[in-house]
Amino acid sequence: MSMWVSVFCQNQIGSLKPSDLIAAIRDRVSAFSDLAAQEDPNEALARLRVEELASTDDFQLLHLHYLATDLPVVLFRFSNREEVASEVQGCLEQISKDRQSPKAPVLPEHLAQVTEIFHFCCKQEHADGMGTPLVYAASSWLADRGKGLIRVEGRGWMQLAQGGKLAGFESQ
Repeated sequence: MSMWVSVFCQNQIGSLKPSDLIAAIRDRVSAFSDLAAQEDPNEALARLRVEELASTDDFQLLHLHYLATDLPVVLFRFSNREEVASEVQGCLEQISKDRQSPKAPVLPEHLAQVTEIFHFCCKQEHADGMGTPLVYAASSWLADRGKGLIRVEGRGWMQLAQGGKLAGFESQ
């Protein structure tokens, strides 16, 4: 089973430098470390490394390694106009079916201006341990830099709140 965390950014960030991503995760992970269930945060951070596997103007593929088993969290970045529009359209269709929140109009307004999307794919092993705090830390950094909203599959939409935490506002 996989967990997907996506960041829908209005401002294009472009290719990520692995060292910048690592620094951002280290800087923000303490805000989410209470989510870790099975791993020591310091041990996971000591093993953290980011490997870039592919990069173009419109696409980037990164692996975040932190587990002793070296099973990575996969991070995709894409800014191809057609791919972004297709993904946004799918989200808008889902939102129109599930609209339950008084803040729901924020989503279509935000999504209409999205230029870049980041997707994190976490396996169950990640979701059960430090993967969730690491991905939330990275996602909050990307949302901050790219004026983004975060969607956690199965949990709904979130935005940055005070202290760098994520606050949900729309059910899935």
